[in-house]
Amino acid sequence: MYSLASFATLITFASAAYELTTTFAGGPTFLDNFDFYTSWDPTYGFVHYVDRATAEQYSMINTTDVSVSFGVETSQMLDPNANLGRHSLRLSSRESWTHGLFIIDLAHMPANVCGTWPALWMLGSDTWPNSGKDGSLP
Repeated sequence: MYSLASFATLITFASAAYELTTTFAGGPTFLDNFDFYTSWDPTYGFVHYVDRATAEQYSMINTTDVSVSFGVETSQMLDPNANLGRHSLRLSSRESWTHGLFIIDLAHMPANVCGTWPALWMLGSDTWPNSGKDGSLP
C-alpha cells in the first residue's frame, strides 16, 4: 500500500521561474481529480482495472482528511479460466499539461519487489506506446 499526501504541478516560464498552477491535495476530494480507467490493459498485464465504487468496496482506496491510500485487493479468488486478472487501479488525471515540473509527496511506497509497479505515466496526444513516457517510480 502506498499513500499520497499531495501532487503538485509547477509550470516553468522563460524566466526560469516556477509558478504553482495545480495542486491535488490528499483528502476526501483528491480522487475527484481523476477518472478510473476500466478498460482492458494496453500493456497486456494480468489485471482487471476497476471503477471507484469497486475499489472502495474492496478497500483498495481509502481517504482521510489529509491523505489518500491505495492498496491491493486481497479477498477475491482468481478464476484462471475467466482471464481477468487481479483487481487493480489505473487513474487518469482529468487535467492535462503540455510541460511542467511534477512533484509527488509520498508518505509510504511499497518496496521494489515482484508484482509491484507503482508508476506515473506522462502520455502525449497519441495513445501509448506511440507517444508518452513511462515515469515509473523507483
